[in-house]
Amino acid sequence: MSEHIGATVTAPNDANRANGHNNRALSGVPPPMFNGDRDKSETFLDKFTSYELVNGDSRQFTTPFLKVALCLSYFNGPKVDAWARHQWSWLKDQRDVYGVSITSPQLWIDFETAFKNVFTDQDTKLAAYQQLHSLKMQGSDIDSYIADFDCLTSEVGYNTTDIGVVMMFREGLQPSLLQEILLHNVPAPTQLSQWKTKAREWQTVYKELRNVGLHRPSTGGPTDLQKKWASRLGLKSYQTPTQRAANPTPRYVPPQSNGQVVPMDVDAGATERPPPYQGRGQRNGLESPRGAALGRFTKLTEAERADLVAKKACFRCRQPGHMSRDCAGHQQTNPIPENARAGGSTPSATPKMSESDKRTRYNELGGLEGIYNLVKDGPEEDKEKFMDMVQDF
Repeated sequence: MSEHIGATVTAPNDANRANGHNNRALSGVPPPMFNGDRDKSETFLDKFTSYELVNGDSRQFTTPFLKVALCLSYFNGPKVDAWARHQWSWLKDQRDVYGVSITSPQLWIDFETAFKNVFTDQDTKLAAYQQLHSLKMQGSDIDSYIADFDCLTSEVGYNTTDIGVVMMFREGLQPSLLQEILLHNVPAPTQLSQWKTKAREWQTVYKELRNVGLHRPSTGGPTDLQKKWASRLGLKSYQTPTQRAANPTPRYVPPQSNGQVVPMDVDAGATERPPPYQGRGQRNGLESPRGAALGRFTKLTEAERADLVAKKACFRCRQPGHMSRDCAGHQQTNPIPENARAGGSTPSATPKMSESDKRTRYNELGGLEGIYNLVKDGPEEDKEKFMDMVQDF
């Protein structure tokens, strides 16, 4: 029986044979033999479809009966022989027993559905479903995000016109990019194609602003780098200074009871014991922040810290362009040892370290790994301060 049907189609190994009207030798690369492996079923159908596109005007593809027969001729192997034999019988019965025309498109539709039901790899489809629902845009690469989204959507079988698919695409965008699209497009896009276009447009604007130096970093939530460091250091609920200033942690005041006086709410910075020596005052015309004693580093509020981080300004002199550890005012107001005061001499300002000295000090700390371990093993307060500094990286 199989030999009889095979005589009406072009066999895989004899593609140059042509029979009948409107029939020509098939060209292009034929699909590989299918042996029943489910992880290769989708690839096999893709290759067969490509083969059809090259030979679309050939009778073997314009006639659904011959198209099914040609496809079955590429099935070979113990895992697929029994199923292929059953399909050969079904195809012959459709023509000879039930009188179905060999030009009926339903023949190929039914065959393709049966093939997918038996050989589709459900594990692969489930994996694609999970990847799609967790897909997020990485950095500023909008093109890769759109390509991955389209590929996974097609693999899962979602309809791109569904509102759920559109919402899924929105949620995967970078929050800052999503905000720009919503702020500058009223009403908001409703179709997936519109969201892709707007996302590409605004990402291009962002890149142009960054190239000319007009892009200002966000002063809201943590950056991607801060999130990565926070995860490595175990800070599960890290907030930037801006967030902490906007949502200050409420202070606990014990309830008042009979005969008990409620303690005064004293600022924590005022109760800290100062070091033995606070220096001889500020120099170089630098004013002490918030009217503090000369030479003393006054504790900043969360709002002040957030403002300085946004301006990339020093925590000591509040001037932009350097960090507190490099502050000239700090270097000239270092504590003076007792023996230096007794002798009436004052130490000179700390000399600026050369590049070689910086590299030596860096190596003494153990390089990147050593610095990381120091921060990781330090107190939570130091970790939080380090995370604030990461925004300037």
